[in-house]
Amino acid sequence: MIFIGKISKYFNSQNYVIIAFSNEGFRIIKSQVNYFEKSNEQVGIYPIKSGSTAWDELKAGKGMVVQSSINKIIKIKKMYLGYLDQDIYQEYLQPVYVFLGEDNFVAYVSAITQEYLIE
Repeated sequence: MIFIGKISKYFNSQNYVIIAFSNEGFRIIKSQVNYFEKSNEQVGIYPIKSGSTAWDELKAGKGMVVQSSINKIIKIKKMYLGYLDQDIYQEYLQPVYVFLGEDNFVAYVSAITQEYLIE
């Protein structure tokens, strides 16, 4: 699996506003919006793995654990297809399967079949 740059924690966002509230009102402490231009000309179609293949890869240790507060057997409660949201530019959106489990466990498995990954 190829991930470029660092992966932020799952429950954070690249876009945020930090506000301090007081009796007098509020004050914006910090804000950030990461936006990368997209190309309408660079499009393509490629096959993705099945959810069961991604699940097998996660069980085989081929995924990336993004967040885990425990070191034991984890029950996965939800799995869905999404896009990797990084804080640095990458040329293509990378589809990933996201696995959410007990105790804030989060892992990603690339949804693109190996033959289509850019190395």
